[in-house]
Amino acid sequence: MIRRTAGTRAVFVFAALAILAALLSLGALVAAAGAATSTAGSTTESTTSHVATPDFAAIDRFVRDELAAQAIPGAALVVTHGRDVVHVRGFGHTSAGTPVTPRTQFRLGSVSKSFTATAVLQLVDAGRVRLDAPVRTYLPNFAVDDPRGARITVRQLLNHTSGLSDQGYPEQTLPAPHSLAERITSLHSAKLVSAPGMRFHYFNANYDVAARVVEVVSGQPFATYLRENVFGPLRMNDTLLAYTKLIPSNAPRLSRGYALAFTRTVPRPELDGFLGGDGAVVSTAADLGHWLAMQNSRGRYAGRQVVSARSLATEHTPPTGLDTTYAMGWTTERPEGGQSQLTHNGVLSTYYAEQALVPGTGYGVALMFNTYNGLVPYHAITEGVLAQLEGREPAAVQPPVRTVEYVLAALTVLTLLVRSWEILRARAWARRRRTRPLWRFVPGVVWLVVPTVLLAGLPWLVGTFAGRVFTREQLFWSMVTVHLWLEVAAVTGLALIAVRLAALISFASAAPSPTPEPSPTPEAS
Repeated sequence: MIRRTAGTRAVFVFAALAILAALLSLGALVAAAGAATSTAGSTTESTTSHVATPDFAAIDRFVRDELAAQAIPGAALVVTHGRDVVHVRGFGHTSAGTPVTPRTQFRLGSVSKSFTATAVLQLVDAGRVRLDAPVRTYLPNFAVDDPRGARITVRQLLNHTSGLSDQGYPEQTLPAPHSLAERITSLHSAKLVSAPGMRFHYFNANYDVAARVVEVVSGQPFATYLRENVFGPLRMNDTLLAYTKLIPSNAPRLSRGYALAFTRTVPRPELDGFLGGDGAVVSTAADLGHWLAMQNSRGRYAGRQVVSARSLATEHTPPTGLDTTYAMGWTTERPEGGQSQLTHNGVLSTYYAEQALVPGTGYGVALMFNTYNGLVPYHAITEGVLAQLEGREPAAVQPPVRTVEYVLAALTVLTLLVRSWEILRARAWARRRRTRPLWRFVPGVVWLVVPTVLLAGLPWLVGTFAGRVFTREQLFWSMVTVHLWLEVAAVTGLALIAVRLAALISFASAAPSPTPEPSPTPEAS
């Protein structure tokens, strides 16, 4: 019995570690991957240092090996150098059964924010928007449940320093709007968690408000503005906006992504909801090559100035005087042993995307994957590609999620078997312990309810570790196997408590009542 209890506890310890790893991965949703001491945002022009010609065959092997190790069905990679696309490749397959090619469409999620920032800065170049003007200058009906909201500026939206956050307005858990205009109205109940301009809080709706500014100032729907002023000039012919997470009619080539459970990938629809300026872009590796080339060429592409060099430098530079590395749709960071970078990722329940610029070498990289799992180290795969472009050996990407999934599957089966055996032996367990005082059962009961507590408190844990608020459905699909393990452990744990309690009560009821001693009979006088 002692050995079996120790084994069960080891299972819970492993699950707790897996949950912590998943929470750390969910921190990527903040799109500020790690602290950075970098000046990469000080210029948008590549001042390239000498780097040996990359071995793209080796890079392809690295990506292909990681897809196998991390149970990822399909991905696409593009590498740019300066204004040139130097490598583009598709790997694996889509859920439709077709090979992934450079023209296969992927959802970009929050990578879309850099496109929204560029659109706003184009209007700044045209003199139609001022970054330090209050948002109400352009959107008179913009208001939040705090008088300080009147001071929120366009710049603060793009820097995520507006004072709005998931803690003050958990937009993921609230009814979704149907348009950018409705998003503005929905924010009337939002509360500020800090004064505007004082602290960084990653908040998706900041970029919906910025996109609405583009609509109102330009007089065009946001999708039309991007198509005519960003996608068109960059010849991004397969790139578009899809406002709902479900596969829209305007993107018939976009296949469903995958969910991962017990090493198996299963095609499934993306969770429904509204995506606007924060995450609606659908694109391809080939198209993102044009985008990265412009970003690394002072805003020029094919002889056209898409956005001014000055505005692009602003887009790449975090605000000074604040504890943040977030610029405008880009984060600055410097990996150990590597050069300063500008990065941003995008996370949905069935897609993951990441883009990176290395101004010191002139390289740009975008990687897109058609699945998402909170335990997969996607950022490490991107870093592995960047390392090889800089002539460094890629760090080992650990742990392989396929291995973790096998272990979790085995632990799920083990938990079910052990708990089933303990349930069957509940009467024998109760017989040996029926005379114990109640307080001695407390530690065992507490241990058995740990999985239930973890499941109930998971949104709080994510809020604490990642600073974000998500629905339980989002959390489930971000780490399906961990959730299923915990659910098996929770249900069987509660069942074991119930049958053991019933057995103890049964023995207590069956125990003979002590016979009272007869009262002494007074003797007859």
